[in-house]
Amino acid sequence: MAKIKLLYLFVVMIFIFPLFIGCGGGATPSGGTSSPTPTTLASPTPNPSVTPSPSPTNIMATVTPAPPFEPTATCSPTPTAVPTPTPTPSGPRTIYVPGNYATIQAAINTANDGDTIIVSAGTYIENLMISKPIVLRSADPTHPELTVINAGANGKDGIRIENADVTVRGFTITNVVGNTTSYGKAIFIFGGAATIDGNTIELNKTESAAIYFQDINNNDDSPLIINNIIRNNEYYTAGINGGSGIYLSGGSPQIKNNTITGNKSSYGGGIRVNNSNAMIEGNTISGNYAYEDGGGIDVHGLSVVIKNNIITGNHAGGEGGGINLFQSSARVFGNTITHNIADNTSIKGGGILVGYQALILDQYGNPWPASDQSGLNGSYQNNTFSDNQPNDVEFY
Repeated sequence: MAKIKLLYLFVVMIFIFPLFIGCGGGATPSGGTSSPTPTTLASPTPNPSVTPSPSPTNIMATVTPAPPFEPTATCSPTPTAVPTPTPTPSGPRTIYVPGNYATIQAAINTANDGDTIIVSAGTYIENLMISKPIVLRSADPTHPELTVINAGANGKDGIRIENADVTVRGFTITNVVGNTTSYGKAIFIFGGAATIDGNTIELNKTESAAIYFQDINNNDDSPLIINNIIRNNEYYTAGINGGSGIYLSGGSPQIKNNTITGNKSSYGGGIRVNNSNAMIEGNTISGNYAYEDGGGIDVHGLSVVIKNNIITGNHAGGEGGGINLFQSSARVFGNTITHNIADNTSIKGGGILVGYQALILDQYGNPWPASDQSGLNGSYQNNTFSDNQPNDVEFY
């Protein structure tokens, strides 16, 4: 037993103590203690007859340390450029002619509902068609003579508006020449509530009228024709549809503050109203001529209001030099009716003819006394009359 203990001590001294010295046991320069890496040894089988093996060579495994970890930057892929979509304009736009488009019609075709088209000064030989609610105006609406729409004398309308709430402002519209197959109008309002404001409509020769309004589908459309100069327009041939200044058919149009002068037609040289509930207010209607009836205004059917107008110097080849009423009801008040002439001296009505199945009313809807009036030189039924030939008021 003593030999076995002595052998065990010998093995410990030979194998473990050198390892302790080789691992740098003892105090380190910094004063810390470095713990040796323990090595697991198999316990020897005691055998008294075994001769101890020679001391193994102390081989220290040299471990090459890995280089310090340096994170590698990951390169993100280059993003693909996505084109920025052109935003859709929100709300009304302003389109310029010729800045954005060379012609007015091209701008109209591109416009959206509610857009405004502004046209620079110049002459545009075009026949325009509008069927969307837009504003079409000149760059200087106070000077319509600077921006001219010349219809080209081709039988077509200068401006045709189809059932749309369009505003047309600040143009001169001219050179419409119609014929028996293509009537031609300076402005044709085919339904809708258009506003025709501040234009000069002149020197057109049409088969219908300079401004022609036609209500459609009995919608009671109500266009506004305001602040225009409508002058020196002529009916192409003498016929029954007349109204070379303004022709109104159906609806409830408003004719306000216009100057309507020097126009010639078969019926209604200045204005003809046909089955329309029209309001005719604040206009100057002068120097117009009708080959037949209604030199200034000719009214056929339904009910109209004629108030606060100056109706002067108009001439009818038949009757009703100033106003002719036929199968209609009219409230007539606040007008100045002077120097109008009716050539038909048997039926007369130089100022006003109240004709077949017609009724004339005051501002309150009361009928006028059915008595002819001649030589009036002042107020009658809240109108001012003077110098109408052959008389002022005739009931026929």
